[in-house]
Amino acid sequence: MSVRWFLALGLGVLGLVLSQALAASGDVAPGAPELLEAEQRVRNLQVDARAVGVATQRLQVAWTRLLPSKLTCPPEHLELGWRIERFGAAWRELGQSVKAASARLEEIRAAPTASPLLDDTWFGSLNGLLADSLAIQRGFLESSAWQQAFVRPTLARCEVAPLESRSGFSALLAPVRGAHALPVAVLAVADGRVCPGELVTDGGVLLLEGGQGCWTSASACSCVPVQIEPGAVLGPPPEVVEVSAEQESAKAAPEKVAKRTKKSSGKKSKKRKKKKKTAVKAPGPGL
Repeated sequence: MSVRWFLALGLGVLGLVLSQALAASGDVAPGAPELLEAEQRVRNLQVDARAVGVATQRLQVAWTRLLPSKLTCPPEHLELGWRIERFGAAWRELGQSVKAASARLEEIRAAPTASPLLDDTWFGSLNGLLADSLAIQRGFLESSAWQQAFVRPTLARCEVAPLESRSGFSALLAPVRGAHALPVAVLAVADGRVCPGELVTDGGVLLLEGGQGCWTSASACSCVPVQIEPGAVLGPPPEVVEVSAEQESAKAAPEKVAKRTKKSSGKKSKKRKKKKKTAVKAPGPGL
């Protein structure tokens, strides 16, 4: 037997051993199934990130429309600020997930076992998908910078404001193309379920398919879903503080005293004006 034959036999055995080792470790060379799976994961994460981004941006627009307040910790700013904080955190997490999944997609696409499978159409589609991932990452980075400059200073000097059930915000401008197909991002702040789907709430951001939902404290869905706008807070209705008749009268008493004082001071000022006019009209001595 020649040396060449022994060399070929040795390479064959080495290749068989390596293939079995790779199969045992689960590190199989990626092909079409892995490429399709990675592509679909990026698309799914992009949809979720866009939905949370829409909610965060609408809350930020609502913040810019708040009137300036002389209070150190204005309630309206705090309630909206903490909502922005929670949705912004979810957007950043999804943005990081999109970044990691996109890097994995690029790695699989460049693999020698997967790249020959790509025609021009598929290759161009993946390029567009990866470009969308970069746009999502830029979006949440810009949002984080805005939040750091305008919202965080107010939240830093005030106590944490408890979030209660609040409505979301509709689009102020024309909706973005394809936005109607996105799920609606909401925040659930109390233990219970969000329906439909019986989503168990854990205080985090949830995505509602179709934009309809409701919150219930029951163990099963017993509420009627309604249309919900992005950025809404789902939970029990705010507590209504009942005021007794005695408290109302005590509250109204100082107002009545203030009105009387105002009226009496008005009468005195009128008398002064009359005296002043009479003094001007009276003839001086010797005339």
